[in-house]
Amino acid sequence: MQIDVAYPDRAAERRILIETTGDTSVEAKSAMSAETHGSTEARAPASSRESVVEAILDLVRRARRATETLRSPSISLGVLAPRGAALMLATRARALLGGRLSPSLDDIVALAVPVLKHRMALTFAARAEGLSVSDLVAQLAAQSG
Repeated sequence: MQIDVAYPDRAAERRILIETTGDTSVEAKSAMSAETHGSTEARAPASSRESVVEAILDLVRRARRATETLRSPSISLGVLAPRGAALMLATRARALLGGRLSPSLDDIVALAVPVLKHRMALTFAARAEGLSVSDLVAQLAAQSG
């Protein structure tokens, strides 16, 4: 038996992203003061978190339909699965490793290639022209930042 499952619409994909990565910020209990630590970085405002979620959704959906976005017959296989959750978790980890409490658009751009490139395939013509999936994903990610 073969059952074809269509891609989720944007609202459903947003729900998948939020429900698999969480949409609430956990309130950390203070272990030291900002003066003791030497940092005054505050929790990211909701608008910042929202812009990161929207940028990830935009990027993943562009990568899925990259042929339309780039007006080029380069993609034989776009991003199949909702990869937003993987990208969200990776950007959060990068932010934390960078000493930040919330990811930014720069994190998305930096991690788009390693998270998405293995989920796409180029047409023979695109490969013959020397285009790589990494280049294509980087082009799509640059539209985010």
